[in-house]
Amino acid sequence: MEYRLNPFIRRNPELDDAAPQPRWFVRPLRQESGSQPAPQEERESPPQQPRESTPEEENESTSEEPTEVAGIVESCATTKIDYEEFTFLWNLTDYAAMTTLPIIKSPVFPGGPESNHSWQLRIYPNNLDRETDQYYFALHLTLVAFGDGDDSPTRKIRARFQFNLLGPDVESGVECAIKGADFKKNSTFGFNRIILSSDVLDGPRPLLHGESGSLQIHLRVWIEKGVKNEGPQSKHSDGARAARKDERKDLLAFEMGSLFKAILATDVTDIEIRTEKATFKAHKAILAARSKVFAAMLDVPKDKEPLEEIFIDGFDNAVVENMLEYIYSSDIKLPEGKTDEMLQIAEKYELDELKKACETELTEKITVDNALDTLFLADKNNANFLKSHVIDVINWNKETLTQSHSLKDFLNAHPTLAMELFVADTGEKLNPAIFHAGPTGKK
Repeated sequence: MEYRLNPFIRRNPELDDAAPQPRWFVRPLRQESGSQPAPQEERESPPQQPRESTPEEENESTSEEPTEVAGIVESCATTKIDYEEFTFLWNLTDYAAMTTLPIIKSPVFPGGPESNHSWQLRIYPNNLDRETDQYYFALHLTLVAFGDGDDSPTRKIRARFQFNLLGPDVESGVECAIKGADFKKNSTFGFNRIILSSDVLDGPRPLLHGESGSLQIHLRVWIEKGVKNEGPQSKHSDGARAARKDERKDLLAFEMGSLFKAILATDVTDIEIRTEKATFKAHKAILAARSKVFAAMLDVPKDKEPLEEIFIDGFDNAVVENMLEYIYSSDIKLPEGKTDEMLQIAEKYELDELKKACETELTEKITVDNALDTLFLADKNNANFLKSHVIDVINWNKETLTQSHSLKDFLNAHPTLAMELFVADTGEKLNPAIFHAGPTGKK
């Protein structure tokens, strides 16, 4: 389902606290015949500034065509901030039943197609404002972890974000101003007075959807990647060279993928990858270049016989074949029902991008029924992103799970791992002794 922001949703003027960016009117230098330059005192002055513009609006407002000026312009260039953008939609079913909670946390979600940072939304349904002595709906964005695992305390990223409370029709909804902040790990930014808490449930313009009373929150984030210069697209320009480089990468990936398919019927190889039921031909140099594990296996001393085959045990043929295709072409294919095995083989041979794709796929399939198995899988394969997601799901459903025999068995089998499940914001942990109690609560 595709969600589109409502162009008519109302704005809260109190939220327009983002720093505006000035825009100036510039007169062309060329004068018509017989015309006189405008007097100094009649020049256009900067207008009153609206809300902070989006990165798209800033980029669109910067023309890549040279302004008409006296003389001949030999070349031109554009300098702008480059952004990595992503969006997220959070649907809260029966929101009214959640308003008694002090805080409502969204699942941890990936953000940024390149950086893949981990983010979380947090709602404070009844945030008391000391100045007005009224309760407001507050909403914050938290950076949970950096995508590359580097969580040093001094590291930070610059990002701008915008919240929208989507209404059920064109005349409802609340749009927040765009806000910028420097995010460190676990830092939180947002708005404490978006709308009165009572207005969310029963305001002049409805926000809840359908009979289920769902609240929908749309998030849009722009992560600053740095300053980007764009020059003339001549055959010698940086932009053209970058475009040709991307084309060469795509061509290389295509040809390497074709090579993997072709070697199945040729002898132009120097090693075999064997499973219990199949044999795949490959090249030592390619395996070693793509995987540190394969490189170590193939680094045989000169006084010993070179390795001619590698036996991979415990994996389905389709899993091994798709791993090899990824090694050759970077093309990621996850066979239906085999994503957990693909995660394991990616971890075994240290194929990081393939592992990230598997984690993302598995987070979308977490249920209460498979949460414990998924937690064990994530822990065993050092899949921290997947692990954080499944722990959230288990925590949200801990009352249901504590009554099941599956959790009791899981705790008995994995006591150290199970203690991670119920760590609350206060740092308290669930007493594992309750799982050993009988029906009456006695041991």
